[in-house]
Amino acid sequence: MAAPARKQRARDRAPSQGRRKSAEQILEESLPSRRHALFVACMSTVSGVLACVVPLAVNWWQHKGEDRECLMLYADVRRSADPSVSPCDDFHRHVCAGWTRLNTPLEAYKQRASLIIRNAVLLQPSGPTGHSARDKAHRLFVRCLSHAASEDLLRSFLQRLKLGWPLQAGTVSRVDFLDTLVGSSLDYGVPSLWSMAWIAHVLRLVRRRRARLYLRRCAEIIGGTGQSYEKMIQKVLRMHTALSRDIYTHYGFPDAQYVNLSDVDMRVAMNRHLPDSSQLWPKDEMLVLHLQLFRRFLDGYTSSEEARSRAQLYIGAYVVWYLSPLASQYLTRHLMADLGLADEADGYKAARCFDAIAGLMPLAVWKMMHAMINEHETAAMFEVFGEVRNALYDATRRTDVSTAEDMRLAMNDVSLNAFNMSVTWETVEQAYHYVPMMKGSFLSMYLTVASAGMATYKDSHRNSASDVRYLPIITLSELYRMLVLREVGVPVHLAIPPLFHSSFPVHLKMAVLGKYIAFNFGLMFYYIFYRTASFKLVPFDLVRYSNKEQFTEILLSARPVLLSLSLHPSHYVPLVIHSYVLDAIQRTSFFQSDSAQEPSEGAYPPADNDGQLVMGQGSELRPVRSLQELSPWELHRLFYLVSCFAHCRSLGDMSLPKSICNVALPASAGFSRVFKCATGDAMFFNTTWE
Repeated sequence: MAAPARKQRARDRAPSQGRRKSAEQILEESLPSRRHALFVACMSTVSGVLACVVPLAVNWWQHKGEDRECLMLYADVRRSADPSVSPCDDFHRHVCAGWTRLNTPLEAYKQRASLIIRNAVLLQPSGPTGHSARDKAHRLFVRCLSHAASEDLLRSFLQRLKLGWPLQAGTVSRVDFLDTLVGSSLDYGVPSLWSMAWIAHVLRLVRRRRARLYLRRCAEIIGGTGQSYEKMIQKVLRMHTALSRDIYTHYGFPDAQYVNLSDVDMRVAMNRHLPDSSQLWPKDEMLVLHLQLFRRFLDGYTSSEEARSRAQLYIGAYVVWYLSPLASQYLTRHLMADLGLADEADGYKAARCFDAIAGLMPLAVWKMMHAMINEHETAAMFEVFGEVRNALYDATRRTDVSTAEDMRLAMNDVSLNAFNMSVTWETVEQAYHYVPMMKGSFLSMYLTVASAGMATYKDSHRNSASDVRYLPIITLSELYRMLVLREVGVPVHLAIPPLFHSSFPVHLKMAVLGKYIAFNFGLMFYYIFYRTASFKLVPFDLVRYSNKEQFTEILLSARPVLLSLSLHPSHYVPLVIHSYVLDAIQRTSFFQSDSAQEPSEGAYPPADNDGQLVMGQGSELRPVRSLQELSPWELHRLFYLVSCFAHCRSLGDMSLPKSICNVALPASAGFSRVFKCATGDAMFFNTTWE
């Protein structure tokens, strides 16, 4: 679908004739077919992740781009930074020491934008006809907020999934157990196994000694009072501990791989929920995004009767937690009270309602969200998009011209947000014509619409290649968006203040939006050049190009450093991609034009007699009234600070964030010059610096 002329001005020229391969040939050879990928992506929702957040209470700004909005990111970076820590010794600590929240800064801004979008979009009155996609989304959202109780329907849904929860349903065969998981995913788009928010909630409940009380309360709502649920509670908590440990160990960067579908029980369970035409697979294989975790689950939780019994009770508890904000005000309020967040119950419910609508009608919600981005921000987004493509092409062309040309062809086939943001409301209306304008409880409407939506994807032989509808939940995967939909999906919070504005200096635009777009392109390059069409890894010595392109050089040179950091294997590829794209961005014309300028007097602390930087008050970001006050040198510095700041958090595995800040960023062009570092400083590793 062609983008408007205004949005095309930042795109590169089309490749000239006579190339060795067309973009279609490259992508056809390197990536799976769209139809098959769409079909097998349904399967991956079994282990899909839905992060439920509690948005912060803020007001919609009246004038986007005001100094107070545009400076919010700068002020947050300034508050988080610790000037007493040298950026040359520990850049991550220098930037993130003051950030004590559990979420990353970008997640905090996402929560802020989520509330703004809900108030400004979904709570607007319906149109005069009341039958448009916008009206349907509005009506669903209002119905979800109405607090209507649907505990009986929730109980019925558990029975529909063959879950006898909160009591044990008796002997459970392996095929029936898998049937429950696959059925909830393929019939309703409900991931019935786990989510990051579920793990975080149970962990907090355990720490507050409220987990047993919460599970008992859920059990009594579904199964009634007057009986003991202690055995169920013990099995659920034991299963949660084991599964959380496995997720922490095996879940990481998505590593898509095809696996042979030799598991008869899995095949039978899938075919029970697919129409006959969709059971005629071209190959006996399925696509798995997290292979190690998938195998661990099948081996550890489906092999014995006792394991299946415990897992089925766990799934029942999870489904009740997952759907309770949509079905039971009583359970929702008590959950938030047990978490110590009673005042945030309404906000949590609204956030879950918003996520539910976005899962049912993702393209409609996306269209409403991006309508809030004005034409100046839209044009700026496409300018960044074009600059990033040029930067990646130029960075690769210095080492391998043929690879750079293939990259250009591949990038020309990639859109920015829903086919270059040119999807019209007419297209959206056609995509969601099946959404009924029905009465009843929200949970009833939710399950009906979800079932209708999933039915269109299961009947894969009737899906055209031009189908614009997105799969629920799986569209949250950057890997899926890039490899299947051929687009960089930019979340709306990265395209509005305080993270992005058309008047921002290019350094700030690149640190926030440019790096995100470039990482998605880097992910695509990785799968094109280092994976076969079946996603198998290509050995370095068999890479089909004549020279060792920059990817290989970075991989080989960075390996000793990465091994010394004891990184999880799943962190290796994203760190390498970060190294590649950060270096490419730093070599753009915007940065090179003023890179030779020395910092203004007082911008940096003086050096001692040995030429080493004396860190102290002089390393602190100075307060400013406008970003326009910053010198080019300070803007260079801000690029690195914001690039690292995006990865700050105070919980979980910190090895990848620290590696991005202390390895990938310092290894890019200009870091040591901007921060006046020397090869004797702690982070240097002697070989990764200029």
